[in-house]
Amino acid sequence: MSYKTVISQLQVQAMAKVILPVLLLVICHSSTHLLADHPIAARWVPPGAARQFVDAHNSARAEVGVDPLKWSYSLANAASRLVRYQKNYMHCAFADMTGQLQYGSNQMWSDYSAKPPREVVEYWVNSGKKHYRYTHNYCVRNQNCGPYKQVVWEKTEMVGCAQGVCGNNNGSLSICFYYPHPGNLGGQRPY
Repeated sequence: MSYKTVISQLQVQAMAKVILPVLLLVICHSSTHLLADHPIAARWVPPGAARQFVDAHNSARAEVGVDPLKWSYSLANAASRLVRYQKNYMHCAFADMTGQLQYGSNQMWSDYSAKPPREVVEYWVNSGKKHYRYTHNYCVRNQNCGPYKQVVWEKTEMVGCAQGVCGNNNGSLSICFYYPHPGNLGGQRPY
């Protein structure tokens, strides 16, 4: 074997040592993006729960005449990651969403096992709808209409939710993310 052949083989091996890890990183990164929109990615959403979340949202939206939402596996996956983080590191406390403008969000903590998705959304709707005054676009003093307004926010097109049961206290945390508009923007009516 000639000197040039040996050098060429060594160069190919050296390049392979650099290129192979980079190629694997690219493949892994691409596959996680593909999985984000795949139904299996949202592990914290039990079978049928996605439909219940969407149906409950769309029922409230139909009452005010806005278009129905579609389920987003990407949003459900993001909500699932946040629920897991809050469960594992924050004792199931509400996530601080201050300054987060990428998604709109709603959260609910209950002090017993997870509520059915329909009940979670109905709580957000019922607790806010009775206190929201559309004509003047305000909420009755000392009441919180934000979750209701987020559910019916007209410019929102997609929703993704997740739930987690919390350790020893048997409570549960439910989180929904909304896109494209975060909702509850100051001075704007939801519909």
